[in-house]
Amino acid sequence: MIRTRLAALSLLLLSFAAPAYADGDLLARLTGSYGAVNGADYTCFENPVQLGFSAAPPHAFFDWPLPRKVFDGSTRTGVTYDIVDIRPDGLWMRLEGDTRRTDDGKRPIWILRPSPALDGFCWGRSDWPLVRCENPHQRCGEAPIS
Repeated sequence: MIRTRLAALSLLLLSFAAPAYADGDLLARLTGSYGAVNGADYTCFENPVQLGFSAAPPHAFFDWPLPRKVFDGSTRTGVTYDIVDIRPDGLWMRLEGDTRRTDDGKRPIWILRPSPALDGFCWGRSDWPLVRCENPHQRCGEAPIS
């Protein structure tokens, strides 16, 4: 039973790790509202995150209707990431104001890994193994832009 669960989890993580993007502007297609799959307080019904982008400078904006606790323990209604690169495995970004460090002392590069259908995402980091993708989110009641 444990082996079956591990196999299912591995398949789920791999589906997030190597998305097949459709033609078109990825950032426009990812724009939308998402809810945490495993976080009761941050679901589509309780406090969904609105994901948006700017082109110049390239930023990703995560905004919530209600304040939530963020990386530094403070409570906010939004955070901003600097987009470092757009790669086949996702958006590579640095969180503005992030005080955390990788094992080698650098600021972490976060990877927003879209699901193949662009109906969700999970979070990885450049210093983590490829199959490690945490905090999955699902699009809230809307279809991706075609």
